Amino acid sequence: KYFVNTSLESGTSISLSKTSPVITIISGLLNFINKLSEVQKRRLIKYYFQNKNIYQIAEEENTTHQSISKSLKLALEKLKEFYKISKK
Repeated sequence: KYFVNTSLESGTSISLSKTSPVITIISGLLNFINKLSEVQKRRLIKYYFQNKNIYQIAEEENTTHQSISKSLKLALEKLKEFYKISKK
């Protein structure tokens, strides 16, 4: 078994076969997430991993939903650049 600690939340970890192609995907995604600003990282985790909507995040962070939306959009643009995915 290959142990990957996501470092996204304490106790969040995953155990997979060392040869699993999922390891490559998860490692790349974690590498990308760790390159984001702390604000973008926090918002991305809340939105995609904790299933919170932009209004909930905005209320928690005492900001506007537009600010959250823009931050997530910029993070996804960075992800596309990180993986060199062209827009369709």
